[in-house]
Amino acid sequence: MVLRVLFLNGFLLFALLAFRRQRRIRAILWAVLGIWLVRYFQPVSDWLQTLGQDSLAEAQKFAISEAWFFLETLGATLVPMHWDRVLVLVVATAALTLALGLGWRWLATRFGWPALLRWERSGLFLAAVASIAVPLVWQLSEIAPQFRSNSDIYASASKHFANQAERLTFVPQGNSEMRVIVYIGESTTSMHWSLYGYPLSTTPQLAAFAREHAGLLKFENVVSTQTLTSQSLLEALSIGIPGGSDYLPITDRPRASLVDVLKHLNIPTFLMSTQGNTGVWNLASSIIFSGVDSRNYASATSVLGQSAAQGEASRVWDDIFFSDAVQKFKTFRPAGTAVAFLHSYAGHGVYADHIPPRARRTGDAFLNDASPSLIYGEGVVQGADKPGLLDSVQNRIESLLDGVKGGGAAARPVIADYDDAMRYIDGNLAHLFRQVANEEAPTVVLYFSDHGESPGTGVGHDSSRFQHEMTRVPFLMYFNRAAQQVNPKLFAEFREAAEARRAATLAQVPATILSLLGYRVQGSQHDYRGVGLDAEEALVPVVVRKLVDGMVYVRTHGVEREHRSDARDLTDPAATIWLNSKARSAGKSRPALCYGGVNTWAKANRGAIVADCLATRLEMDEEQIDAAPLDKKAPGWALDALARVASARHLPLWLDGASLPLQGLCVRLDAWLGKQGGAVEAEHSTSPRPSVMLALAPEQGVGFPPACADLNRHGVEIFMRVPSPLMGDAEKAGTWARGLVAAGWPARYALSGRPGGALREALRLGPESQWVLLDIPVDELPWSEAAAVPLPAFMVVDTAWDPNIRK
Repeated sequence: MVLRVLFLNGFLLFALLAFRRQRRIRAILWAVLGIWLVRYFQPVSDWLQTLGQDSLAEAQKFAISEAWFFLETLGATLVPMHWDRVLVLVVATAALTLALGLGWRWLATRFGWPALLRWERSGLFLAAVASIAVPLVWQLSEIAPQFRSNSDIYASASKHFANQAERLTFVPQGNSEMRVIVYIGESTTSMHWSLYGYPLSTTPQLAAFAREHAGLLKFENVVSTQTLTSQSLLEALSIGIPGGSDYLPITDRPRASLVDVLKHLNIPTFLMSTQGNTGVWNLASSIIFSGVDSRNYASATSVLGQSAAQGEASRVWDDIFFSDAVQKFKTFRPAGTAVAFLHSYAGHGVYADHIPPRARRTGDAFLNDASPSLIYGEGVVQGADKPGLLDSVQNRIESLLDGVKGGGAAARPVIADYDDAMRYIDGNLAHLFRQVANEEAPTVVLYFSDHGESPGTGVGHDSSRFQHEMTRVPFLMYFNRAAQQVNPKLFAEFREAAEARRAATLAQVPATILSLLGYRVQGSQHDYRGVGLDAEEALVPVVVRKLVDGMVYVRTHGVEREHRSDARDLTDPAATIWLNSKARSAGKSRPALCYGGVNTWAKANRGAIVADCLATRLEMDEEQIDAAPLDKKAPGWALDALARVASARHLPLWLDGASLPLQGLCVRLDAWLGKQGGAVEAEHSTSPRPSVMLALAPEQGVGFPPACADLNRHGVEIFMRVPSPLMGDAEKAGTWARGLVAAGWPARYALSGRPGGALREALRLGPESQWVLLDIPVDELPWSEAAAVPLPAFMVVDTAWDPNIRK
C-alpha cells in the first residue's frame, strides 16, 4: 500500500506543478496516467515476485515473435485494481499530495523562509521524481539478484556438463543393432491430443496408425521436467552425476550430456532442427548437441532462432524439412546402431504462425459456436474470483484470446488455432512412423515434447504462471517390425510399462534410449531403467525454480505436501488432485475425486486429465437445462461440452440439481440424456454417453417422482442431498433418511461436510447405502479417515482456484 501511494503521489505532484503553471490539460494527463499505471502496480509487483532465473533467462536473445506472444499473454495475468479500491487509493494519495504542496508554502510562510519558496518548484519536482523512482527501484532490486546474463548461464551449464560421461558406468545388456530416432516436439500438451482423450479430433492419423501397428506404444501420465525449452531439455537429454542436488537449477547440477555419453560409447549421432542453433533459450543446441557428428538446421540465426526470420513464403515448415529425415539418417549411417535427433517447432505460440497456411482452420468447428466466456471463463486470470479484480475481463478475453487469422476470416478461439497445430504435428509424426515401418533395419522412434502448453489460460508455458498442463506431454514409442523381432523381450517390457500407466518424467529419457541401444547406466544420481519402468517414488521433482525467496518445485509423486529445508513444495492444486487420483488408481483405499464447478471448455479438459469425474451445478429455464450459469446466447452448450469431454475420457458426471424443482428437472434431464444417446449413435462414436450421478434435495416424506424414477433407464444414480441443519443431528437425519427410503428414494446421500460417525451410521440403511462429500478443499486431500470407517464413494473437490471459471 505504501509503495502504491508513493508511486501515485509522484504523478499527482507533477499534475500539481502543471496546474500551478496554468497547464491544465497537462495536469489532467499526468493525473490520468498515474491513476492508470497505479491500477497495475500491485499485479505487476505480484507477478515479478514469481519470476525466477528460468523466466529471466528467456528475456535474452529472444525471438521477436515469441516476445510479442509473451507480451500478449500478460494481459491474461495483470488484472488491474477495481475502481472502488482505486478511488480509496486516489483519495488517500491526493491528501498526501496536497499536504506536500500546501505544506511547503505553509512552512515557508510560518517560519519566514523565503528561500524555501524560491525552491518550491524544484523541490516538488525532485519529490515527484523520487516518489516514482523509489517504488520502481524497490521492485527491481528484489528481482535483480535473480538475473543472470546469457554468458553466466552458458558458463555454468558448460562447467557442470563438461567431461562427465567418463564418471558413469555403462553395462551392456546384450548385443543391439537398434537404430533410434528421437523426435522432440515443441509446446505440445497431451491434454489436446485426441489420442489421449481430447474430445475433438486432433490426432486422427496417429489413431489410424495405432490401429494398424501394434508396435506403437502410448505412455500416459508423462510430465516434462520444466516448462521452458532449455531447462527441460537440459535435464531430459542428460544424466545426473552423484553429488548434485535435485533441488537446484539444472544449469547448476553436474550432468553428463546424452550426446557425450553416446560418443563415449562410439554411437554416431545425427541432428536435424527447425529451431535456432544458439541462444540462452536453446542451450540444448549449444550444450547438449554441441558434440553431434552431423547437424542440419533450418535456420542459421540465433537471435530469431526459434521462429524463422524470413517471411512465410520462404519458411521451411516442419513437414517439408523432416520429410526426408529417414533417408538422410540412412545416408549418414547406412547400417548399424545410431541415434538421430529431430527437433521441431510447430506448436509454439503464436500457434497459427508456425504451421503452413494449408494446415490452418482444418479442425472441428465445435468451438466456433461458443463465446469466449463458455470456452475460457471470466476467471481466466489467477485470483480473478477475488472481489475487485474482475475489471473488463470479458474484453480482455475477447481481445487476447480471440484473434483474427487469415486476413478477413471470421474471429476464432485461439484454442482452435492450437488444435490446428496439433493436427499438423499429428500428420508429421504419422508420416515419419510410416516411413520407419517400411525400414528393414530395426528402428525405434521416440516422440515427446519439450514441455506442454496452456492455451486455455492464455499464458503459454510461462513457469511463473504455472498450470498443470504445461508439464503434461505426449510420449510415444514405435518399434517397427524388425525392432520387435530383434528384441521381443524389450518390446514386451515397454508395452507392459505403457499399459501400467505409471507416472513418468522426461528425466528418464536417457535411460530409455540407452536401454534401446543395449546398455544400462550405473553410478548415476538416479539409475533409471526407462520411461514407465521405474517406481513412481523414484521420480525427481519437476519445475525446479529459483525465486527471490529460495528454491521451489512441483512433486511427481506422493499425496501430501512435503516440508524440506532446501526447497518449498509449490505443487499446484490440479497436480495435487492428479497425484491423489493416481494413488487411488494404484489400488490404495481412497475415494474417487470429482473436479467441481466445471462450466467451461478449458476447465473441463483440465479436470478430465487430473480427476476421476467431472462435476457441475445445473440451472434451467422454461426450455433448457444447462451447466450453471445458464448462457442465454448458447443455451445448453456448456452441458453438452461437458458431456463431450467426459465421454471422450470415459469419466462419469456429477450433476447437482439440488436447487431445482424435482419433477421439472427430471423431465428435462431425461430429454437431454435421450439427445445425448442419439448423438452418440448418429456420430457412430466409440465414446459412450457418460454415466451420470444426480444430486436432488427432496423434503421429508416426499415420494420418489415418477419422472426421476424414469431416469433409471439411462443408468442415472440419484443421491439425496442431506439438508445442512441435519448435518449435526444424527437422530433427525436418520428419521429424514428412513422416511425418504420408505417413500422409494435410493439410500444414497450427498453431504456438504465431513459427517461424524453417528451421522454415517444413521444413514446406513442397507448394504447398498452410499454417500459422497461435496465441496472439499484441495488442502484437505488426501482423505485421512481411519481405514475401518466406510469411505465415501467419491468426493467433489472445490475448484474455485481454477482460472477458467465462469460465474
